Amino acid sequence: MKNTLLAAFLLVLLGACADYNIKIDQDMRAEAQMMPVKGRQGLRINQKVSFGEFYTSRVRRGWTAKYNVPFMLRFQGAQEKLSFSQFDAQGNEAIVSAVGKFRSTELPILGGYFGIPLKYKNYFAGNIYLPKTEQMFDFVVYNPEANFRLLPTSGLLKSPGFEVEVMGVTQLDDRKVWNIDNLGFEYKAEGRSVGAVQIFNNGKVWIRNGLPEEQKLVLAALSTALMIRNNELSRTIDPSLP
Repeated sequence: MKNTLLAAFLLVLLGACADYNIKIDQDMRAEAQMMPVKGRQGLRINQKVSFGEFYTSRVRRGWTAKYNVPFMLRFQGAQEKLSFSQFDAQGNEAIVSAVGKFRSTELPILGGYFGIPLKYKNYFAGNIYLPKTEQMFDFVVYNPEANFRLLPTSGLLKSPGFEVEVMGVTQLDDRKVWNIDNLGFEYKAEGRSVGAVQIFNNGKVWIRNGLPEEQKLVLAALSTALMIRNNELSRTIDPSLP
């Protein structure tokens, strides 16, 4: 959702010298490494994203018949389709498939796949697969663009034994700025913040220290997907984006 207030805010933000961060749980911030992102902006041809020890394969946008991904086959009419592999320093891989901007006829399929009530019109959903352990993680974010009081952003990443709540973040740390568009997302597991992603400018990622390596890889994969999806904030910052 474009609005004059957000555009004016971003112009001030981008022109300022201060390096702002989204407002996230202070305990998690103290226990996490902040990782600046490379490769998020600029040309999307052969796009690869990296932060900290994590890096991706080339990001694929759109699909052809040879990409026989079972999750994606349920949502072939969706306007936005992404896939990439996320790697960590040990070379462990997470294969990510994600979709957004669904057709109205596909929303009942989305609801059935995730078992969610369809009270929003905008969703971003996907699957993260770990070949090493053959474990699957499904995720969905409701209303990922704007965070209204009546229609708040919320989401879930889940797999047997691991469930993470995804919450939209609209505030900057140490800055009192009124804003309804999400500047990032924070992740909570069992009531404790375990990570976050900042989606404006080049982007930043936080992942709590001490988590199992598998969970870190999955959160890194989710963070990449949320950063590279099409959204109004990205297009406001970089008008060349479609």
